[in-house]
Amino acid sequence: TTNYSYNNVDRRRKVYENPLVGDGSPGGRFNILSTRAITQTFNQLISYNRDFGKHTVDVMVGHESYAYKYEYLYSMKNTEIVNGIYEFDNFVNISSVSSYTDEYKKEGYFARLNYDYADKYYISASYRHDGSSRFHKDNRWGNFWSLGGAWLISKEKFFNVNWIDELKIKASYGQQGNDNIGSFLYTTTYGIANSNDQVALVPSALGNKEISWETVGTFNAGIEFSMFKGRLSGGLEVYSKKTTDMLFYFSLPTSYGFSGYYDNIGDMTNKGVEFELRGDIIRTKDLTWSVYGNIATNKNEIT
Repeated sequence: TTNYSYNNVDRRRKVYENPLVGDGSPGGRFNILSTRAITQTFNQLISYNRDFGKHTVDVMVGHESYAYKYEYLYSMKNTEIVNGIYEFDNFVNISSVSSYTDEYKKEGYFARLNYDYADKYYISASYRHDGSSRFHKDNRWGNFWSLGGAWLISKEKFFNVNWIDELKIKASYGQQGNDNIGSFLYTTTYGIANSNDQVALVPSALGNKEISWETVGTFNAGIEFSMFKGRLSGGLEVYSKKTTDMLFYFSLPTSYGFSGYYDNIGDMTNKGVEFELRGDIIRTKDLTWSVYGNIATNKNEIT
């Protein structure tokens, strides 16, 4: 299977401020904002599924590329010549002009394996190799994996409880990568300013080529159940989530020339329990009235 998607969003805004009152007085003021955001996603997947007696195997491997490009253009002029003509040529003085382009690309290779035996024992495993343009080429790629299993106890021969329809025990551990920071933070950047009609460089951001993926590892274990022909169902789950190499902005003294930089300098844990319950209070041929509720606890700690 091959999928390709292209999304293009163009935006153009004109604002006229009259010369009589407000920010446009005196003389009148006019500005145009133009933006374009283009997103492209392209993936290729190979899937394989087969039953071998009581064994069922489902395998998928794939590749995905993602590209985002944002273009920004803004300009303002003031002191109009003729009232009612909303174009730059009708204004005399340039008061502001700015533009920039932001690009972000991500590429990944991945594989997934699902296996079950006799519809009672389930195993799932996955692996991802992801690269992000938000990191330096020496630290661009990260590896993430997951492994999970489940046991449908209610299908065992020794399980003989008529009022329990289904009882499942499950556990899993998985990792995810996070690159949710701005672009080009791995390199030092400067702004350009006019200083007495001479070019001046103004410190903008201090780069750090060592930054890389933030990793979130999550362990889950729980029980799912269904009783009385589906009239009562729910689940209990405990989880422990640990975030390592957190992408954090590290502040510097003003005298350094830069306000700070990004680094992988933090760890954090979240632990808790979640319980949910759903019941059909009324279930007839013409009417079903269900009530659903859940409760959860969470403990967050910066480690």
